[in-house]
Amino acid sequence: MNLIRFWGSKSNNIISNLIKEYSKDGDIILDPFGGRGVTVIEALKMRRRVIYNDLNPYAFFIAKNLSSPLNLSELEKAFNLLIEKISTTRYPIKNSKQKFVTLDQLYSTRCKCGAERKIRYTTWSLLYKRNSMEHKKYIQNKGRRLEEIAFRIYDILPSEEFSYHELRRSIEQDPSLRKVKPNVITRAINEVLIKNKLLKVVGEQPLEIIYTSRCKCGLIRKDVEREDFLKLKEISNASLPANYYYPIDELKYDNGKYFYKRRNISTLDQLFTKRNLIVLSILQNEIQSLHCSDEIKDALLFCLSSIIFASSKMQRPRAGAWSVGCYWVPPSFIERNVIELFKSRYRKLLKWKKIVKGLYENYFLLGNVEDVLKKSASVAFLKMDAQNLPIPNDCIDYIIVDPPQMDEIQYFELSFLAAKWLKLDIPFEKEIVVNPRQGKDKETYWNMLKAAFQEFTRVLKPRGRITVMLHGEEEEYFRKFREIFETLKLKTISTTFEKYRFKNNFHRNDRKRLNGDYYITLEKQPSNRLQQI
Repeated sequence: MNLIRFWGSKSNNIISNLIKEYSKDGDIILDPFGGRGVTVIEALKMRRRVIYNDLNPYAFFIAKNLSSPLNLSELEKAFNLLIEKISTTRYPIKNSKQKFVTLDQLYSTRCKCGAERKIRYTTWSLLYKRNSMEHKKYIQNKGRRLEEIAFRIYDILPSEEFSYHELRRSIEQDPSLRKVKPNVITRAINEVLIKNKLLKVVGEQPLEIIYTSRCKCGLIRKDVEREDFLKLKEISNASLPANYYYPIDELKYDNGKYFYKRRNISTLDQLFTKRNLIVLSILQNEIQSLHCSDEIKDALLFCLSSIIFASSKMQRPRAGAWSVGCYWVPPSFIERNVIELFKSRYRKLLKWKKIVKGLYENYFLLGNVEDVLKKSASVAFLKMDAQNLPIPNDCIDYIIVDPPQMDEIQYFELSFLAAKWLKLDIPFEKEIVVNPRQGKDKETYWNMLKAAFQEFTRVLKPRGRITVMLHGEEEEYFRKFREIFETLKLKTISTTFEKYRFKNNFHRNDRKRLNGDYYITLEKQPSNRLQQI
């Protein structure tokens, strides 16, 4: 089910084992922080009824589209019509004069042998320029190793504009910098040189083009040539008609403050090359214009949203999913062919929908909470605040809770990009998180989480079970959860520790960091009345 990136998702095997251990056929399962919907899929596979909830509208959109069966012939028909339309239509692209081009023309280039080739991706580099040394004395007095590395870099910088690739070559030739880790080099550049205005970003430069397939002459790549530069310059000055949409929202909360996890950009459109902005906008517009059901449109929009990151400047060469949990433009990035990405993601979606059809198509009955309780539906989707669920008392057999992390992952912020492409609004004010820019400290986080757990206990049946996944490492974190459990009279049944299947950047750089989660399963006691927290 590797269709879309969503942060902190648990593996299907873990959720499946929990459901098998703590529930039986026909039981009602609740996931109040449902994320991408793994609990829904695994519960339906094992013939449990399930209620999904997540206040995040993008998570809700993902979960519903991943878990719902579709009419596959209608889906394939709509996809084929869409591809035929975008392959044959000449779209109006305005600059100094209006031109009409196909999308394939935007991703075409000429090989050195003269043959026309389709572009798979283009490698870009940020362009830098060195400023004066007026700040150097002040910074040097700090005496930190990062500053020392930064000034070694500064001393070898060219006097004219240079690309990140040229900078890397200079660093590799310098004996004192050759063995410094790349992430330390990047920090020295960003946190010292750029922050203190000794170095500034003055633009972006395309460097290399990779073809979708090998040319007859044997080449699979080439350096960007004059013809390519002129074409990209023309595209960068182009605009679409007013009825085509792409998000230009600022990375700000409703209070006007910039996002907590943001580095060197301020608006969403800065995350894309003009070429990819244009193509994504056209693709979205054509999906919305299809004559098909809303479910089929949503499935195709799901494909579109799943490639937004890979279509952006945040996609680094030889890097996978969105591993850096913030918005930024790395010093070297790749501009991928949006149409090829979309086709590839559709093939994965179609394969997944065929699996879903075989797993539980006949058991999947969508309804509301009341329908699930009455056994006239097998699944209900809610998009509600976990502190106020529209579910009656004492009716849920088993709850799986993967609580939001304190400040490490800003789920709503990270969902903002795709949500805005889908024209969804993010309710930041109700997010359970630690975020000083939103005015939410640890006390606020714990108060909101306590209210949510009181709600979970209210809807859980007497003797019902609840499994809580704990990610923290500090003693205070576990103590706070123990206080919640004790106040709500939840009795611990079992505690297990599950190692992560892979290590992320945090664990690679910190060997002392906990490489897994604790799973604590508790039981609601029938004789104790629910206490107010």
